[in-house]
Amino acid sequence: MGLVIKMAIKIIIGLYFLLCIVFGFLYCFNGYRYLRKIIGIFGFLLGGITAYFLFADMSVVLRIVLIIVFAIAFSLLFKLLYKIGIFFTGASFGAILGLALCGALNFDLAETVPLLIVGSFALGFGILTLIFSRVFIIIATSIVGASSIALNSIAVITGYEKLFVQFSDVTAMFDTVSHVVKSVPQNHAIALFIAALVFSVLGMVVQFRKTAKHKIPDN
Repeated sequence: MGLVIKMAIKIIIGLYFLLCIVFGFLYCFNGYRYLRKIIGIFGFLLGGITAYFLFADMSVVLRIVLIIVFAIAFSLLFKLLYKIGIFFTGASFGAILGLALCGALNFDLAETVPLLIVGSFALGFGILTLIFSRVFIIIATSIVGASSIALNSIAVITGYEKLFVQFSDVTAMFDTVSHVVKSVPQNHAIALFIAALVFSVLGMVVQFRKTAKHKIPDN
């Protein structure tokens, strides 16, 4: 792969992570109020992440193309089918909680049990968000937005190009991602965890008391 292509890929990935951080701020403090307007951005980012995991064993160039295709497809899907976007907002919140629980229990993410835990949390909170829209949308968008800020900051700090390599299989992918995350200096990890927690709380306070006070998203 030529130097120009490598630089172009690095710039694209860097812009993607920066977009995730900007999106995090929007979702964290205005997720409920402007949900219909920014749900397409959420779909774009989620589609990109989905393709990243689905096509882990493909070449970097082909993977970039598929990520763009999936990102655009998810964005259009979430805009056209609003309820699906709301479900995945709650599901993302549930997945974050499931991952946090698995991390606290020191589970290996490549095993079946933690994957079932994360999947169950995602499904459960996705359904709850559809049923109890206002409360769960505010909580979910605050935490998902705060997590996006923290996790993508980790990626930038650690050198995001380390995450964008070709994996031989899913297990190798989880092992590599886990290694990169563990390589983050402890002081950085603690600071980012505290930042995510603080932003989550601030986001909920701001949304419940101000930005989402009188706004009901279109259904």
